[in-house]
Amino acid sequence: MRIPSLLFLLSILSAPLAAKPNVVFFFIDDMGWTDLGYMGSKYYESPHVDKLAKDGMVFMNAYAAAPNCAPSRACLMSGQYSPRHGVYTVSSSERGSAKHRKLIPTKNTTHLAEKFVTMGEALQAGGYVTATMGKWHLGDDPTTQGFDVNIAGKSWGSPSGGGYHSPYKYPNLEQKEKGEYLTDRLGEEACKFIEKNKDKPFFLYLTH
Repeated sequence: MRIPSLLFLLSILSAPLAAKPNVVFFFIDDMGWTDLGYMGSKYYESPHVDKLAKDGMVFMNAYAAAPNCAPSRACLMSGQYSPRHGVYTVSSSERGSAKHRKLIPTKNTTHLAEKFVTMGEALQAGGYVTATMGKWHLGDDPTTQGFDVNIAGKSWGSPSGGGYHSPYKYPNLEQKEKGEYLTDRLGEEACKFIEKNKDKPFFLYLTH
C-alpha cells in the first residue's frame, strides 16, 4: 500500500498551483474546541492564534480519529485509522486488574511503523522543507519519517528531567537560559525555522 499511497499524494502535491503554500500546523493535546479566543473563549487569551485564524484557514467540520494522544497523532501523520497502523492507546492496552476488565485488550503498538507514508514524507517529496518541533510520541526519530528538522521530538509523551522548564532532556534542544519555559522556546525555534526558510516552501509541525 505504500507506493500507491505515495503516488496519490504526489499527484495532489504536483497539481498546477500558482505557488506552494507554506504550512504551519499546530497540534495540541487536551484543548477544548472553545478554548481559543476566536472560538468564543472569554477565559483564555490567544491573540496570536486568533490572528492566524483570521488571516489563514479554519476547518469547522473535522473528526478526531482517536480519543487520546499517540493514536490521534498516528492517524494524523499517516492518514490511517488505528486498526491499520496499530496505535490504539498510550502505552499498554492491558491496564488495571484483568478481573475487572469488560473488554479484551486489543494488540497495541506505541510506534508508527516506517512502512506508512507520513504527511512529512509526502510534503518532502513535493519539494517542501519539513520540521517537527515539540511532542512527537510516535517513535524515537522523526527524521526517519519525513522531517528534515527535529527539535525536541522523541518517543516520550511528556517532558522529563526539568519538566516544562530547562534544563531539558530533549533532542536538539540545548538550554539557553536556566528556567526558560518550553512552550516559549519552541515558539522561538519555530520563528527561526520560518525566517530561515521563508523563500522556499516549508511545512512546520508545531506540536504540544
